[in-house]
Amino acid sequence: MSQLNLTAFLLMRFPAETGEPYLDPMAALEAFLTDLPISAAEARQVLPHWTELDIAGIKRLRQLKNRISPMLLMRKHLPEGAIGEWAELHPRLP
Repeated sequence: MSQLNLTAFLLMRFPAETGEPYLDPMAALEAFLTDLPISAAEARQVLPHWTELDIAGIKRLRQLKNRISPMLLMRKHLPEGAIGEWAELHPRLP
């Protein structure tokens, strides 16, 4: 289980707590933003024709979707709009 998934799971059961490694939504946001396989701009550019990508390109898009999913669960603990562009891309990703 990734740290983002663990944080999302714990935040559904416990209150957010700044400075606690698995209960700090801002730390999770920072980790999310620093370890993305592609940028939002690149994802928007390739999404219309993602079925034409090679396996490596499709895997990168799927990795992106897998990283966005736990952030959606943490959304209420994050500043408004912090993951807006990523949330918009999520349903369109393979």
